[in-house]
Amino acid sequence: MKFEELSEERKEQEIENLREINTEHNWWEYSLEDICGQIEEKTKIELEGVDLMFDFFRKGHSGVWTDGDTLTRAISDKYPNLEDLDISKEFGVWAYIGLRQDEIENDDIWLYEEDEEVDDLTKLLQDKQDEQTKDNIIDDISEILDIFSKGYNSLYEEYDYLTSDKGIIETIEANDMEFENEN
Repeated sequence: MKFEELSEERKEQEIENLREINTEHNWWEYSLEDICGQIEEKTKIELEGVDLMFDFFRKGHSGVWTDGDTLTRAISDKYPNLEDLDISKEFGVWAYIGLRQDEIENDDIWLYEEDEEVDDLTKLLQDKQDEQTKDNIIDDISEILDIFSKGYNSLYEEYDYLTSDKGIIETIEANDMEFENEN
């Protein structure tokens, strides 16, 4: 039987039985790649979808994040004089009562320093350049966290739709699914 031929009660039962049909595969892959594309477009920092993680349901750990070392490596590709970032092992945005995000300050950024002796003016210029580089890194990380935040909301909306009655009915109809006779 076609879905539209079922009784209303049976339709509700079949929809419930198929609640996870649209999320039994890696439905999020393109969304994570899109997040990475936005990051690259806005910051010129390259991450891949496999570098990102997300979760909606783990208590106290719902959000979008990446490994801190992975992020540090990606940022150092853009800023070769970056030595290290003092960021959390799982760096990202976290959902509690709202979205909270990790933060970073100038003191959390270490740049490689030249070993050679330089005059005071050259040292002053290098320090000024280093401060500008740190400010740029902070701006890039802020942009990444903003994209993570929007990405989390987008992923949640996508999941919500995929598991909604409307999303399931569209899948049933698009796949011309047949159901056993009600009798």
